[in-house]
Amino acid sequence: MVRSLSVELQNSIKFLLLQNTPFSVIRKRYPSKKFLSSATLPAGGRSSFVSVSTQQYIARMLRNGRQDSPKAVQEYLRSIEIDMSLSGVRKLLKRMGFKPRRKLRPTLSAKKQASSAGMGQKTPSSYGRPVEAVDGGDTLQPYQTEPHVEEDGGSVLFWGCITANDPGYSTTVMDGSVDSTVY
Repeated sequence: MVRSLSVELQNSIKFLLLQNTPFSVIRKRYPSKKFLSSATLPAGGRSSFVSVSTQQYIARMLRNGRQDSPKAVQEYLRSIEIDMSLSGVRKLLKRMGFKPRRKLRPTLSAKKQASSAGMGQKTPSSYGRPVEAVDGGDTLQPYQTEPHVEEDGGSVLFWGCITANDPGYSTTVMDGSVDSTVY
């Protein structure tokens, strides 16, 4: 049973309400619970980014299969201008009762298991054989040759060309002075 307020207290509260005084100010003036026991206070803590109606809409979309992952829920929230981290979305879904489960791969049939059992057992016949380049001529074309002379102050220099079939000609220069136009 709720106690009745005194007439003086009722008049003072009416006066404050007529002046458009917020309820929080009235509550501060009369802090005792015996005066305002039926008033509900907001719960403490940080307020949620996502409204109840949006949470219900997300739950309906998850049940219908339109969204299938926290990433899809995060993209939807971004589309309605609610920026939330992926871990925040996961916590929201967990609070709403959606527990994360991995999608299970379907089991293989006996036929598929038998066909995949032999994979990797046979090696192709080309394994272990040398690789041969199938390129036509063994003579070097003018655009394939590039004379290259290296000199590092030593006395021996090696200069050579390679063709598609085999190593071409090579020259070792041991004289000391090398002229790149000659070679």
